Amino acid sequence: MSRAAGWTEVGAQWDLDADGRFRLATITDWLPATTPPETQLRAVLGNAFDRWTAMTSAFARGRLFASRALLRAVVADHLGCDDSEIGIHTEPGRPPHARRHTAPAPVAISLSHTGDTLAVAVVNSGTVGIDIEASDRPIYTPTFAAAVAHPRELAQLAHLEPGERNTALVALWTMKESVLKARGTGLTVDPRRICVGLPTRDTASTTRYVAAPDGHRTRVATTTQHGLRISAAHNWRHHA
Repeated sequence: MSRAAGWTEVGAQWDLDADGRFRLATITDWLPATTPPETQLRAVLGNAFDRWTAMTSAFARGRLFASRALLRAVVADHLGCDDSEIGIHTEPGRPPHARRHTAPAPVAISLSHTGDTLAVAVVNSGTVGIDIEASDRPIYTPTFAAAVAHPRELAQLAHLEPGERNTALVALWTMKESVLKARGTGLTVDPRRICVGLPTRDTASTTRYVAAPDGHRTRVATTTQHGLRISAAHNWRHHA
């Protein structure tokens, strides 16, 4: 793992995309000391400028600005260009996408955040999803598990010691979130329909495939670093 340019590389051991980028950063690393002029705000925020202006929470405004600045920088680094050439755009119910000048950039991107940490993913082909949570976030209840886990995953959870179930469910939930982001559906698809299985407990990282009826395959990987559970998924069309 290396630290450079205001971010930390993660997922170097993941076999998701040979040229993919998976990076963590803190919000404060990407906030200027003072509010930038409007021209810079618009350049960084793109079509999220009006949403940023309407926000009343300083933390929310900072997170939005920092996430867009980080995405621009990571995409620019990936493409070998200046971040002034990159714009990040969002549409309701759709993942963010990058543009280089006026044309779509030849990459897919994804963003997640928890607390003051941001995670971004960039791949060259297909689509990508990334999700992060605090590893010890208390989410396990039988009701929540039953609402998100496939029957086979529920059986796996039931075989764990009670003290292990929360950590396992955090991992499972981030894996599912990343898969649904990569497939572009989000939670419009019932997460119980997707079976990714619990991650392997005795390894630092788990990678596996998840098939879809439409012929797409999703490769999903997960790891724990800095007290965070980080999962990413890469989705592409499988040709038999």
